[in-house]
Amino acid sequence: MSNLAQTLASQAQASIKQADTLLLTLVDRLENDGIDQARVPRLERLLSTQRSELSQLHGLFVYDEEGRWVANSNGAVVPDANNADREYFIFHRDHPDRGPHIGPSIKSRSSGEWIMTVSRRVNHPDGRFAGVALATIYLSHFLGLYDSIDMGRNGVINLITDDATIIVRRPFKETEIGISVAKGPLFTQLLPKGNSGTAMVPSYVDGVERVVGFRRVDGYPLIIYAALNKDEVLAAWRKEVLLSAGIVSLFLGF
Repeated sequence: MSNLAQTLASQAQASIKQADTLLLTLVDRLENDGIDQARVPRLERLLSTQRSELSQLHGLFVYDEEGRWVANSNGAVVPDANNADREYFIFHRDHPDRGPHIGPSIKSRSSGEWIMTVSRRVNHPDGRFAGVALATIYLSHFLGLYDSIDMGRNGVINLITDDATIIVRRPFKETEIGISVAKGPLFTQLLPKGNSGTAMVPSYVDGVERVVGFRRVDGYPLIIYAALNKDEVLAAWRKEVLLSAGIVSLFLGF
C-alpha cells in the first residue's frame, strides 16, 4: 500500500506539473504582452495547440479581472459568460499568492464534464489583480488509472486537497466529490505524524475498516489515499490459518 501510494502520488504530480508549466508560461506572456483583444485570436490558437499536446487537459482559459472570458483553447463561444463566482477566481482575486492553486472539482460550464482546476493569478504591472489563467484536467484521466488497479471489491483511491476536500474518488460517485474528510482519521491521526505512511483505520465516508497507504504529492497541496478492505486483505491468510489449525489438530488428536 505504501508503494502504491507513492506511485499514484508521482502520477498525480506529473500530470498536474505538465498543466502548471503551461500556466506559468501563459501568465508570463499575459503580464508582459497584456490582455489585448487584437491578440486574442493568436492566443487562442496557441492555447489550442498546447492543449492538444496533453491528453489529460480539458482546456486552458483566461479570464479578466471581472471574470469575463478572454480566451480559451476549446473554441467555446459562451455569450456573456462570467466565472467570477468560481472558487478559483475568488481565491486569486482575494489572495496575492503567485503560486498554483488547486480548487475543488467542478462540472465544466462549457462541456458538462467533471474536471479538476489548476490556476494562477495574473497581475497588472503595478501588482493589482488582472485576472486568472486556468487549466482544467479531466477527472477521467485519474479514474482511468485508478480503475485499472485491482483494489478488490471494496477498495478505494482518493485524491484529496490539503483542506480535506475530496477531488476524485474511486469508485466514482458524484455525491462524494467535494465532501470534507477533515474529521476523518487521515487528518486527525495520520497526517499529523508524517507526510506518508500506512495504517489500518475505518473510512470516514463509509465506515469500512481498510488497510491504508497515504502520501502527500510533492509540490502541490494534495494527498493520495489508497485503501484495501481489511477483510479482503486477510481472507486468504485466515483460510490458511484455519487449514493449518485443522491439520495440527488432526495430528494432535492422532
